[in-house]
Amino acid sequence: MPHLWMFLLQALTPPEHEVLLIDGNAQPMTDAELVRFVLDKGVGLVGIGAMTRMIAKAYRVADAIRAAGVPVVMGGPHVTEAPEEALGRDGGRGTRTRWRWARRMRPGRRSSRMRFAAN
Repeated sequence: MPHLWMFLLQALTPPEHEVLLIDGNAQPMTDAELVRFVLDKGVGLVGIGAMTRMIAKAYRVADAIRAAGVPVVMGGPHVTEAPEEALGRDGGRGTRTRWRWARRMRPGRRSSRMRFAAN
């Protein structure tokens, strides 16, 4: 069964923003393939949601994407239950990233491409 939060987020995103959905269970890619996809598509922000059983992979993917210079926001059941752990992964920049994401989503803001991934 697909992770429904991706579709909800896509439905709630203003239409001037493009949301690319990748479900890591349905479309497996290596970390390098995911980074290449993000860079090739010109993605400006990556969202990753993960359950506890997949959090190690989610953190690894987030680290690889961040290392390529693309901001990452994380969510899902594990991050909801352990937000300090997730914030510690990026040196505490998660709050600033969340607000950058909110500003990007404002009506009238230049369109941006975003990719949201679930593992």
